Amino acid sequence: MTLHIYAQEIWHDEAYIAGTREDLEMLRMAIDRALTDGRGQMQALVCDGEGYTIHVVLVSEEQADAMPVPYTDEVARAQQDRIKFGPWSLVYPTSE
Repeated sequence: MTLHIYAQEIWHDEAYIAGTREDLEMLRMAIDRALTDGRGQMQALVCDGEGYTIHVVLVSEEQADAMPVPYTDEVARAQQDRIKFGPWSLVYPTSE
């Protein structure tokens, strides 16, 4: 069981999801749960044996527009002043 997610470094860059059949099917189930219930999740492993949780979150267009950009390279990150929340705040809500 291995699932790797490679994010975009900069604008217009490609993103990749590579995994075993079993992991891709589990990801599909997490996506289906998010489409039905608003959230889905799954446990995955990277090829070095480290585990992590993937959260799939259904958001509105307005919420999506307010989230931080997902780029990993510093040059492509937008000013974060306007950011009110990210998908993690929907998974782990705080009482503000």
